[in-house]
Amino acid sequence: MQPFPLASSLFCAEDADDVASWDGAEWEYPSSSASPSQVMILPSSFSEPHRPIDDLFATELQHMPRSDYIARFQDGSLDCTARQSAINWILEVHAFYRFLPVTASLAINYLDRFLSSQALPRGLGWPWQLLSVACLSVAAKIEETHVPLLPRTVRRMELLLMAALQWRMRSVTPFDFVSYFGSLLPTDCTEGEGCLPLLRRASNLILVSHHVVDFLGFRPSAVAAAALLCAFGENIEDSSPFFDIVTKEMVDDCRQLFVVYGMVTAAPFKRPAPQSPAGVLDAAACGSCDTQKSASETATPRSPPPPRSGED
Repeated sequence: MQPFPLASSLFCAEDADDVASWDGAEWEYPSSSASPSQVMILPSSFSEPHRPIDDLFATELQHMPRSDYIARFQDGSLDCTARQSAINWILEVHAFYRFLPVTASLAINYLDRFLSSQALPRGLGWPWQLLSVACLSVAAKIEETHVPLLPRTVRRMELLLMAALQWRMRSVTPFDFVSYFGSLLPTDCTEGEGCLPLLRRASNLILVSHHVVDFLGFRPSAVAAAALLCAFGENIEDSSPFFDIVTKEMVDDCRQLFVVYGMVTAAPFKRPAPQSPAGVLDAAACGSCDTQKSASETATPRSPPPPRSGED
């Protein structure tokens, strides 16, 4: 089944020049008292998830892209480079505003679900830019306390995005399972301040996994379990409750992807965590789609970067 092309009527009201020249500085907070001072907050312990864990496992497949999504990148019908550019922009703005890790994951989930059902025009950069902004904006409205103000054009794209996703915006992401799987690890490394390095490293692994489309072949629960075990740095018993719902084979295959794409080292989680994913995965992501390796910028932006074009 082919994705639905976006009707021209959905875009004819948009000013392409306005979107193409959109400046990241327009992401402004509603008042001076609501500044982007929020830090990347991680829980102080592996507490219970916000939603019943059985419901999360039962519904996670409903919040994934269509089953042919990865194959369409492999056969070239979807542009892997454009997706990579959109994800890079989402993560850069996410880092600038110090949004929660789940906000970025949710935005990228929206991006992939949208692309799996809607066909963006090729050769135009501004639809990709507009979609990236809308995905992050909607995700921020769900997860964040303070949300930047955006132009009317973006608000129209938000409506299109939500309609395309059938208004199912509370997606299940790997972050929904981190607390559950973390609680099944040895208690001496999951309680109090001792769990923070483990949480930080697992969160980074989940975020960098979004760069590589191959990870979309795994349920969010499997990605969470694999990321935690990679961060933990040790094997656990096959009979552990860890594998009661997700199979050991699935988790091992996902862990292997983290290794293949150079996202993990042999260092245990108590040692200094590896650097942020900003420049590590460009080569790996493009490698999974047979695209050229691109250099990554490591400088921290002084202002939010403008959206990037999918293709010039």
